[in-house]
Amino acid sequence: MSIQCARAVPVVLGALTLISAGGSVGFATEAAFQTHCLKCHSRASTLARRLKGDTRDERAAALSKFLEDHHLDDPAARAAIVKYLVEQTDP
Repeated sequence: MSIQCARAVPVVLGALTLISAGGSVGFATEAAFQTHCLKCHSRASTLARRLKGDTRDERAAALSKFLEDHHLDDPAARAAIVKYLVEQTDP
């Protein structure tokens, strides 16, 4: 019995990513907010309420565009923060 490497690698990498994030993608996105935003913005919920857009996608696009020019050059951190803040707007 052998494991086919091409199939095993993505599964292993995905599992390691979740493990390193504390078992929760939500934790990883919250950690990105805490690392990059918390110094100046004490409450994610306050920022989330101010997001522009009628739909989740519109809010995500507007925030992502804003963050490109707002002290955040790291695309992965930007994506995590957008995900975290937009999730705060869900009912």
